[in-house]
Amino acid sequence: MISIILPTYNMNGRGVEFVKNNISHILEQDYQNFEIIVSDNSLDCELCESIKGIDKRIKYFKSIKFGSSGNTNFGISKASGDLIKIIFQDDFLYTKDCLSELVNQAKKTDKQWFIYSRIQTGSDDILIPHWNPYILHGINTISAPSVVAFKKQNKVRFKEQLVWYMDICFYYDMFMEYGEPELIKNAVVGISEWDGQVGKSITYEICYRERDYIINNYGII
Repeated sequence: MISIILPTYNMNGRGVEFVKNNISHILEQDYQNFEIIVSDNSLDCELCESIKGIDKRIKYFKSIKFGSSGNTNFGISKASGDLIKIIFQDDFLYTKDCLSELVNQAKKTDKQWFIYSRIQTGSDDILIPHWNPYILHGINTISAPSVVAFKKQNKVRFKEQLVWYMDICFYYDMFMEYGEPELIKNAVVGISEWDGQVGKSITYEICYRERDYIINNYGII
């Protein structure tokens, strides 16, 4: 079974819209042995009410952790599947074989984590992610955590102190623990581009603080 981790929040009033679109793409997958873990940071019950009764495989939890990293980690802690697939609220599984390709690749390899090809909304270009040794310097050639999946026994988690660099530190930790990821090239994840996404609100102060965290904890300059 695959546990799909869907961390959610209000998203400037568009939370319900995005989560319904996200879930609709999951339900269209050609592989159906999954659960959807909704880890919700919303301030009200609107999102919870909006997904009631859609599918019995949706499991809703009110998150006790705030921020993208903490909310995602909380969702992972509720997973019971053999494989963990992260998909952020405003992203979506672009092709219908995302889950079946993950299962096929996981059966063929001893590698512990996987990255998908991606497409950005508003573009027709399929981008192929790859590992690079300078990822902690901010050269993120993998993309957002929505392109990542891993086997359940993986113990690496997101650093909850981080917002902007949560992904690159996670990827670096995964590499140090398990080596390079396995590429799922044919299946594609959609990455949304819109005015209210987290990256649009990142300040220089946050960047400098998280840069200092990386320097102090990883010894990277």
